Amino acid sequence: MVNRPLLLLLALLAAPPAAAHDALRTALDAVSHGWRDGITPERRAALENLARFDDARCVDGILDLFERDEVALFPSARRVLGAYAGKETLARLADHGLKHRDPVAREQVLLALGEARPAGLDWRAAARAGLDDPDPRVRAAAVRVLGRARDDVRLDRILALALDPTERVRLEVPDALARLAPGRSLGALKGLLSDPRWRVRLAAARALTDMRDPEAVLPLVDRLPLEPGRLREDLLDMLSRLTGHDFELDIEAWKKFLAQAPPGFLKEGDQVALGQRTASANASSSLPYRSMGTRYHTIPSLSRRFLLITDLSGSMDTMLPPDPAQPAVPRTRLSVARAELLRLVDTLTQGDAFDLLPFEDEAKLWREKLTPAADTMRKAAHDEIATWTPGGGTNVYAALKTAFDLAERALDTPQPSDTDFDTIFILTDGAPSAGAVRDADLLLQYAIERNQALQLRIHCVSLAGEADGESFLKRLAEIGGGRYVELAPDS
Repeated sequence: MVNRPLLLLLALLAAPPAAAHDALRTALDAVSHGWRDGITPERRAALENLARFDDARCVDGILDLFERDEVALFPSARRVLGAYAGKETLARLADHGLKHRDPVAREQVLLALGEARPAGLDWRAAARAGLDDPDPRVRAAAVRVLGRARDDVRLDRILALALDPTERVRLEVPDALARLAPGRSLGALKGLLSDPRWRVRLAAARALTDMRDPEAVLPLVDRLPLEPGRLREDLLDMLSRLTGHDFELDIEAWKKFLAQAPPGFLKEGDQVALGQRTASANASSSLPYRSMGTRYHTIPSLSRRFLLITDLSGSMDTMLPPDPAQPAVPRTRLSVARAELLRLVDTLTQGDAFDLLPFEDEAKLWREKLTPAADTMRKAAHDEIATWTPGGGTNVYAALKTAFDLAERALDTPQPSDTDFDTIFILTDGAPSAGAVRDADLLLQYAIERNQALQLRIHCVSLAGEADGESFLKRLAEIGGGRYVELAPDS
């Protein structure tokens, strides 16, 4: 079989210097000039092509991409940077990348070095220095890199960052501590279970779960009654996975089990995870969490702070067969979506908060913050939903970007924010067809990158039954740790 990349490289090496320069210039132009056309598979291919050129000028081109915040291309960009080994290229990466004025560029360069671990550059020293960077993005990236590299030279500094004023940094600390000092970090992780921000508490709970230490289980049980929202779902799933049992919200049953459990009880959870046995349920539990909380198109959730994203593209005007209960009333996809939204809004109680995000060619939040579920706000939501009319394309990218931007505003504030939510419900009737990112794979990569820190749960509802749309939504729900529901398109 002909090795085409090798032949291209040999041809490049054999080419006259002017030809090689022209080839590099053409390759860089394909990346930099194409941004006006959006983020496409062709742009990604052009970016990945830069891996052929171990040249310092390629570093500058990729740094420009980071500055333009083309997030869907970040994973490919990091892989390209990680492929470079030339002395001049690595020097450029250190001098211009790690010292770049844009913190996003510094963050991404540090992550690229941590993933590739090049022999020609002291990436460990760069990561250790990153712990003291003035920007929280870089500090968070440094914690992640050092934790995954099992580099504990600055463990004391990482421990100190558990008190960092920025949530973005604190939420990276639990995983790093569990990797770097599993025997000594139990106390610190227990403390982080009480952090004022839910993402940090979630990270601490996951780190305790991953330690697979019997002493880490009781703190998770103790936290259950203190978490009224979506984090309670996570805790219950972790406990079931650890123990192989499911006592739901019966705290006394959990504690009784732990008090009587044999030394190797965690192995039962391993067997459940491997499908070798099923979790045992407590049928007498008086508070089954699956029957509580919010329910949207059959998807249950204990979340009390969520964003409702609804497709208003032109295809949502498609007529459906009449409802047998009301045969004279015309039905469209939008009317079905509207009816479920109104039902949900009417079931909200004190303590719940939400916002609406309709989208077609563009996406626009209803309130720009979460709205408490008071009577006046429920009526206002009814009035807003009643005004929706279908038209335009299916710009899923705009909807996701708006949602992630709203959540990130809360992530970067020192105090709890009215833009903070933990769950997304997205309903659409088709595959992405408009916006800066329309390719399904790139859009999913965008969601993975943005949700790395945000940790939003993403539930997806399909209204059309189209193969491309279904596949995309199933994968989006999977990467968002949520559920996918397909409504019969003609029922």
